[in-house]
Amino acid sequence: MIKCIFLMIASAILIIINSAQATLIYSNDFENGAGSEWSSSRIGYDNDTTHFLGRFGNDTATLSLTGLPTHDAVTVNFDLILWDSWDGESTRWGKDYQGLTADNTQVYEYTFSNFSQTNQTNPDLSRQLYGKFGGTRRWQDSLYENYNDGFSFDHTASTLTLSFYGRCLQSLGDESWSIDNIRVYADNNGTAPVPEPATMLLFGTGLVGLVGGRMGKKKK
Repeated sequence: MIKCIFLMIASAILIIINSAQATLIYSNDFENGAGSEWSSSRIGYDNDTTHFLGRFGNDTATLSLTGLPTHDAVTVNFDLILWDSWDGESTRWGKDYQGLTADNTQVYEYTFSNFSQTNQTNPDLSRQLYGKFGGTRRWQDSLYENYNDGFSFDHTASTLTLSFYGRCLQSLGDESWSIDNIRVYADNNGTAPVPEPATMLLFGTGLVGLVGGRMGKKKK
């Protein structure tokens, strides 16, 4: 009986752990090209970087995925590279936008700046590398590794379309963007609620009590 109860405990723990999991459904570092899943096969390379998708200006680069497993959310991680003279919120030279949609629904859109004196709506500066990586080499460039620590959003369909884009930008020799090291995860957060710590304590206490009751009965 005790063995059965401990098996019940182990099963309950596994159910809780498996109720939230992520499955990698796509990844690409563009070292071997973009693949037919992308709307653009434009690949760039610079001595200071690896291969990347781009460069793009007022373009859209779309990733189309099919056959997704059962899931209730999606997480997208990628590196974002901004080349040359992005002007952020500047009313004279800007505003310069880069964004992402998922199935035509906005995931994010921010203004970005490669000048410290210009404001931007981009919220993530923590992973920024700053320097002249490439482009025209007249201006500073920004590389955001795992930009924003990724983006997660609700999603249940078996297909997914991710569209990266730029808008209100000047020529490619002045303002452009690229992405690299993209990873897409199908998240299965489960429909069963995860018990609160207090609930788990009561659950464990009840099982311990049950064990004690059974052992007590054996002593009679």
